[in-house]
Amino acid sequence: TIMMYQDCYIVVKYGSNTVRLRAKRGEAVTVPCPIAKMNDTEIYLCTASRIQKIGSLAALYVGYCNFGSAVKLQALTVSPMADGYSNTNLTDIDLGNCQLLRSLEVCGCPNLAAPLDFTGCPSLEEIDLRATGVTGVTFATGGYLESALLPASVSSITGKRLDSLTSLALEGYDSLRTLHLEYCSTVDSLSLI
Repeated sequence: TIMMYQDCYIVVKYGSNTVRLRAKRGEAVTVPCPIAKMNDTEIYLCTASRIQKIGSLAALYVGYCNFGSAVKLQALTVSPMADGYSNTNLTDIDLGNCQLLRSLEVCGCPNLAAPLDFTGCPSLEEIDLRATGVTGVTFATGGYLESALLPASVSSITGKRLDSLTSLALEGYDSLRTLHLEYCSTVDSLSLI
């Protein structure tokens, strides 16, 4: 499902198939996929700059996500935490400067084994990366982050002036090698190591 920031037409290209739907501001719209079986098919959201919220993309088993042009995006669920779900296709995600992004959920993607940079997402409040292979996270300085659920594979956490952070949890701590939290008075760094 997609929710738009303003009234407009949603244009989604599934390979050579184009789907156009009318959307009203703030109303969730389900965009049907005209392809019975997705097999490494490229999907383009042509109206990305007007998207406010993207519901679960789990059924598409995406391999690469680029949301850099979704400048009004506030909530993104690539894959929610669900028993038995595993997307081994996803290897990279690019959020660019999603300045308004408040919520991000990317779970069950073990091959997403790279550090993620959230410095362009200062409004991010909640992040859930459980059951991924993410190796490090860097949060926006002075951001509004409140909760971060991180995988056991994280070896590096970096953040400065995260005064709203009240919950920082890892699925496991064996991989954690670098913890760089400056002026984060709400987090007991010593309890993490």
